[in-house]
Amino acid sequence: MTHFNTNAVVKSMADDYILSLDAGTAGVFRILDGSIPADADTAETGVLGGTLTCSATSAPAATDGTPGAVLTFSAITDDVSADNAITTTYYRLLTQTAGTIISQGQCATSAQELNWNTVSITAGSTLVG
Repeated sequence: MTHFNTNAVVKSMADDYILSLDAGTAGVFRILDGSIPADADTAETGVLGGTLTCSATSAPAATDGTPGAVLTFSAITDDVSADNAITTTYYRLLTQTAGTIISQGQCATSAQELNWNTVSITAGSTLVG
């Protein structure tokens, strides 16, 4: 059996996701290398390349997509001095205040949840949000 939600339900879920991320203050992306944990509840692995900070409101309300909903993040602040030299493999999206993990995903140059021009980060370089 295939199960689909209405666009209204998916938009509501996306909006709740952003409310969770924005709990307290802006959310943050932690950019990491190494093996991707099995799920977002598993301990973080690898080396931190840098941290990108979302706007105080990470994204406005979700809009209709085909199918589902679209979340478009507001401005994300660059990390002007990357922590370590890494080859990016994944990210974690957390609340800034409590450090609560909201989600994680893969990084690459294409076809992943977070796509970069390059996956190589040099220590001290600017990581563009």
